[in-house]
Amino acid sequence: MSAVELTEGAIVVDRYRLQTRLGAGSMGSVWAAEHVALGHRVAMKFLNTDTHGVPEAKQRFMLEGQLAAQLGHTSKHVVKVLDHGVLPVRAAGEVVERPFLVMEYLDGESLAQRLRKQGRLSLEQMRPIVRQLARGLAAIHRNGVIHRDLKPGNTFLVRPDDDSKTELVKLLDFGIAKLEQSDLTATGTILGTPAFMSPEQVRGDKVVDARADLWAFAATVYACVVGEVPFGPGTVGELTARILWSPVRKPSEVLGKAMPGFDLWVARGLAREPSARFASAEELADAFEAVLIDEDVGVRKLALPWRTNDEATSAYGGKRVQGRRWPQRVALALFLAAGAGALLWRARATTPHPVSPRASTAVQVTRLPTQPAPVPSPPITSAPDASDKPARAVRVPKAPVPRTSKTKKQPDSWNDPSAL
Repeated sequence: MSAVELTEGAIVVDRYRLQTRLGAGSMGSVWAAEHVALGHRVAMKFLNTDTHGVPEAKQRFMLEGQLAAQLGHTSKHVVKVLDHGVLPVRAAGEVVERPFLVMEYLDGESLAQRLRKQGRLSLEQMRPIVRQLARGLAAIHRNGVIHRDLKPGNTFLVRPDDDSKTELVKLLDFGIAKLEQSDLTATGTILGTPAFMSPEQVRGDKVVDARADLWAFAATVYACVVGEVPFGPGTVGELTARILWSPVRKPSEVLGKAMPGFDLWVARGLAREPSARFASAEELADAFEAVLIDEDVGVRKLALPWRTNDEATSAYGGKRVQGRRWPQRVALALFLAAGAGALLWRARATTPHPVSPRASTAVQVTRLPTQPAPVPSPPITSAPDASDKPARAVRVPKAPVPRTSKTKKQPDSWNDPSAL
């Protein structure tokens, strides 16, 4: 196969004529082309020359073709891949091999292009888009594939044909998609569009499952309805910090009108803890429709008792939810209660006859004397009586004293406290 240049009118792979360059991205460029023999239009995607030398980039590009070829036949909401291979391309004076994909040609516009024209969409306008996008996302999840780059730019709206009055929603670009059991992504590697990346993606977690796509799904709907991305513009570092720790503005606050049902829906969809989000794409779409049909019913469904308040409002609270820890807390409470019971039992065992404070006070009151206790004296031959009357003491007879002399009476020192 001879080398070619990617220009309008060039024949590539001996059967496709390049017509118009449709766009370019970080991974490659997309061209509108025509099958020379069959005459039908196709879209061709080529890997960029500045990334083809990176083995991982080439692996991802080829994986995109394999996944899309497989998934395109399982759901009409996933773009179909018709062919893939490697093409020698002449660029900048040298020949390089560039992997390519041949996909079905889609006539319409991406959701990002529509937002640039209209600014934002109403909840009712988003209703068929959410339902169809959920079907496509559910199909790839059932096949063990995680998209990891869901955003308005990868959601395509195909113009309705004569047989249909409704636009057909197609999921595009599986360039960084991942099989759940593959090991292509190393820990710390950040892949995706920062404004639509889940907290676990911006952290570079090794384990990123389908719930990351559900977070990006909710962020996409938020951007369409509110007219701005959930955490605003900024550098990668600024967006990372906001996604991890800053609260997202409620749609009702941005739009200036009451919409409690959609506020709760966004809180659930953008919860930082994956276990607090919607369980599947179908559940996400069902809750969105419930809010539109009957907001009161939708609010009740979104406030289910098995969802804690912290989890449901984590997107607005600016706090990282650590997950459901009530089993650990219950176990800790039981352990502390058992320890306290053991200490109390041991304390009672070391005190055989406890006396209540009231009983102890009563005993002390009955033993309080009404007056100071008498002081004993050696001449006393009998102990003082405990009664209130002074006890009589037996005196030793003294020598007779003449009556003519006057003798001062000695005090009873053992009965007179003042004499002490």
